[in-house]
Order: sequence, then structure tokens, then C-alpha cells
Amino acid sequence: MIVTYKGQVKGHMVELPAEAEVPDGAEVIVVLADEKEKLEDLAWAALAAETWAEDWSSAEDQVYDNWRQRYGVSKKKPAR
Repeated sequence: MIVTYKGQVKGHMVELPAEAEVPDGAEVIVVLADEKEKLEDLAWAALAAETWAEDWSSAEDQVYDNWRQRYGVSKKKPAR
């Protein structure tokens, strides 16, 4: 589940509202919004991200977690 909070950066730290329930050590993704971007646009973007995350972690798509093995692709070192 994705939860979205609006916060502020102060001294390279993200300050969240007091009601934000974020457990200590939680992994987060920080998306910086352009000052001209509307809050409504950000809300739609957050909703799209939540839907994407649900699709990405679905049981139906787990067959692709080991795609190299599934399709017989070996790890090759990049050419120099």
C-alpha cells in the first residue's frame, strides 16, 4: 500500500505532518514536485503510483520475477 504525505525539506531532512504514521526505518520514495505543479496533479500521480505498485507486486506478475531463468537469459558482462 502506498500512503502519500505532503512535507517540507529543511536542512536536507524531510519533515512530515505530525499525523504521518511512518515506522522508524521504513523505506520511502521521495518525489519532488515542481512549485508550479498543482496539488490535484500530484494527487493523480500518487494514485497512479499506487495502482502501478499493486500491479507490480501482483501474484499474476510474479512469474516474471525470475525472467532470466524463465527465458534462458544468462548474465553477461557488459562489453568494454
